[in-house]
Amino acid sequence: MIIFFLTSIIRFRKIYIDKINVNYLIWLILVLAFSFVISKNIYFSYDNFIFAFFRACLGVFSAFFIPLWIKTSSNKYKILIVIKNILLLHVFIQFLFYILFTIGITHIFNIIPHGEQTNRGEWFNIYSYTTYYRFGGIFEEPSWYCWFMVFLLGIIINYEKITNIKILGNTALFFIFLSFILTFSIAGLVSITILILIRFSSTTLTLRYLLIYIAVIITFLLFLQFNESPFIERIYATLNGNDSSSNIRLFGSIDRLYNIVTNNIFGTGLGNSIQGITYYSGLEKIYYNGTISNQNGYIETFISTGLICGTIYILPIIKLATSKNTICLFITITLVFFTTSSIFNSAMWFLLFLSFYITKDVTKNENTNIGFHNE
Repeated sequence: MIIFFLTSIIRFRKIYIDKINVNYLIWLILVLAFSFVISKNIYFSYDNFIFAFFRACLGVFSAFFIPLWIKTSSNKYKILIVIKNILLLHVFIQFLFYILFTIGITHIFNIIPHGEQTNRGEWFNIYSYTTYYRFGGIFEEPSWYCWFMVFLLGIIINYEKITNIKILGNTALFFIFLSFILTFSIAGLVSITILILIRFSSTTLTLRYLLIYIAVIITFLLFLQFNESPFIERIYATLNGNDSSSNIRLFGSIDRLYNIVTNNIFGTGLGNSIQGITYYSGLEKIYYNGTISNQNGYIETFISTGLICGTIYILPIIKLATSKNTICLFITITLVFFTTSSIFNSAMWFLLFLSFYITKDVTKNENTNIGFHNE
């Protein structure tokens, strides 16, 4: 990110200012101001706050440079081709790791047993779930692979829907879908399925491709069922409301939020959500089973930064839902935010602002001046 800043400053020698980046700059200033009040709590860690605030600064400051790189239709198209190539690179890595592991070259990977994740900070993690393995490419865990890929894919699909310019071929999309199967992430598979439905909606190829995807999903589930895979039990638990991870994202996060804001409307402080949840739940004699973190990007910003800053953060995202040109982006961001927290990750900040600006002033059948031909 620092390299991006330096390159932008050297190349443009100016910044871009609009309502979006000013909105988040105000959010950043208020987060810092309110932290002086929150820091009086005994659970508050200055180290955690400074580290999280620094990453948020990097993300917010990127919004003052991103629009300079995508001012023209040609610039936007080139960025989207880069995004497409990044997607395909990660798909290649995902399948490469799967093939190497399958043929017995396992020493280069960090095998993480289910329920024991103390060594997850290593490179090339593969998660062992007894009867199956979860792959996440070069990412720390499979769910991170999913949210990153979903975010990039959603940006491309939204642009395609607006302009009728095809960026990603159907074959490439199919292999991206197959790479998600290797993650065994329920949230990831649901997310990419929704984006595929959006991509093929209102096209003459809808039925044909939907039948192909449905056939692959049914075959995958039947294979797991016949092999008595625990993954099927996870799906049943999710559908029945008995999966702890899904419950935390959908319902438990709201419970944690209510507990926080009734005690402190300014939140727990950036980087201190787990400590704050633990502290306030102790005061209220509430004890959570499983993980304490909320794992929900929308709720996280309210828990960490309070009602005022949470509202400021979320308003530009909600606005995306009010336009047919950006509704796909809103759905994409929502899918991502139900997979992981959002405000601690500089890359997620960058993709959020890229989403805002990549479709700004984009029109149907936009001319990219690059002689592009559909695949």
